[in-house]
Amino acid sequence: MASPHCDLYLTRDAETAWQRVIRPWLNQPGRLRRDYVVVPTRGQAHALKQRCLRENLPLLGVEFLSPGLARKKWHSLEREKSPPALGRELLLLGLRRVIAARLKNLSTEEEPWGMLKTLQSDPERALDDFDELLDGGFSPSDFPHLLLADVFGEFYAWVKRLGYEFSQQQDARAALTAPSSDASRIGDRLLIYGLSAEAWGEFFNVAALARRGSDVTVVLPDPEFGRKQLDEKWIRLWETLLGVEPQVLDPVDVLSGDAVAEGWTADAPVRSSPTAEVLVGMGRTDEAELIAQKVADLLSTGAEDIGVIFPAADPVHLRVATHLVKQGIDFADMIETKGAPPAEVKIQTAILNYYEQGGRLEQFLEIWARLRPLDLASVPLGAARRVSERLFDENQTHRLADYLDRLEKADDQDFCAVWGVAKKLSAWPTELTLSDALEKFEKVCEDFVLPLPPG
Repeated sequence: MASPHCDLYLTRDAETAWQRVIRPWLNQPGRLRRDYVVVPTRGQAHALKQRCLRENLPLLGVEFLSPGLARKKWHSLEREKSPPALGRELLLLGLRRVIAARLKNLSTEEEPWGMLKTLQSDPERALDDFDELLDGGFSPSDFPHLLLADVFGEFYAWVKRLGYEFSQQQDARAALTAPSSDASRIGDRLLIYGLSAEAWGEFFNVAALARRGSDVTVVLPDPEFGRKQLDEKWIRLWETLLGVEPQVLDPVDVLSGDAVAEGWTADAPVRSSPTAEVLVGMGRTDEAELIAQKVADLLSTGAEDIGVIFPAADPVHLRVATHLVKQGIDFADMIETKGAPPAEVKIQTAILNYYEQGGRLEQFLEIWARLRPLDLASVPLGAARRVSERLFDENQTHRLADYLDRLEKADDQDFCAVWGVAKKLSAWPTELTLSDALEKFEKVCEDFVLPLPPG
């Protein structure tokens, strides 16, 4: 496989990237081919598609990918050349097995017991941390704590003995190894845009795809003040992979405020449409007062169906609404405000987060913090936290459901208060239908005397 043609660009703003690179890249003369655009998230991909539609750019043959989807593209070609990656549930099973085997031979007085018990109480997060370690190119031996290095070293060896490997190893090998001469390409052109140093853990995924393209264009953020060293390392990483020097894009000309004002006020041919009146304020407060006064003036002359259009729910929108209320002018606000949601909605959000996270003590305390201001919890948050800490010290597990029997039988006032809230948060099954989830959520809201959300 011949080396792909590569270009590397640096830019400070999205508009420059769009006009200098992305738009020309998408607007190349069409022919039958398969092109890919890799962006950090699906939301950014959706935004790019919308802009293409607004500017009438054809997207025939162009597929937008996130780093996770990029992995699926190249991994399908490498599947037969490397050991398979072990699934997450089996990895959790193996990690639990290693921890349990070590705890079996220890007494509670021995020093490693506490740390192993903590790992056993939350193996999911321990595995997440280990994944991040592997994403960064490290290995179990890089743990500074000897016990952690031994535990995860044994876990690592267990996966190898089974004939499997970690997905991070597959990614690194695919990214660092040049494809063979007879390897097939994945598509024709590849555009990688918007990946900053925060996406370091996804580098191997995307780099493996770049190695298998025929024409690769990468647009990276120019180093920012305050984090320049990290950004420069990120850029050097791509320089090494692509074998090219980065080109800094000249910023596009953006209309100044004077130019925009001139466009509104410049002489223009007389047209049949109504003339426009331009209101200019010294600041946002002035603008809001001028808008509200103009609405009042129009109403006094008999005007009806007056519309005020704002670019977003910004401070000007809120000030205008305040002025209209003061003047006794009725209006329908069709913009969602940026104010804080009602306390009941915050409680319901915290409850849903509690169930989403598996009914953990941490999320239970978040609910408590929302209940206390409405007197739906009888003791302060500090007292509830102390009860949670004591419970965890006894059983070393984060799930609230594991402590319900202990709370129900307790005589302590703080324990009884925690039981009064905890018993309303009945455990949900791991899987349930949408109708069952809604029914259970309604029951929880009813127990806490919370109004159901509209709809």
